[in-house]
Amino acid sequence: MGRKDKGKMMIWSAYVTAANLKVGAAVCGVLGSLILAYRVTGILSALTTVVAFLEENIKSRLNNRGDVVFFGNISSIAHAAQRKPLLYLGFFFFSLSAILQLASLFV
Repeated sequence: MGRKDKGKMMIWSAYVTAANLKVGAAVCGVLGSLILAYRVTGILSALTTVVAFLEENIKSRLNNRGDVVFFGNISSIAHAAQRKPLLYLGFFFFSLSAILQLASLFV
């Protein structure tokens, strides 16, 4: 290891402390929570809309009106709720938070 490499190592080790890793873990945990909360809110909103449409359809059938209420965009609402990248990103940040917490124990 040359003198130049040793200097880089010292600079790197100055930033990688247990406290910095714990702060990084906390930030990643908060980001993961916010992303997952946003995504779950979108899923619940779509689910609420679909259930309301189905309830309206059941009410119309129970009132002996005989007509089936057709909601043309109900499948697009359900498909829009199936976007997964934000879920993956939220779980990635949670995993990174756990890894940083674990790493802070060994520094």
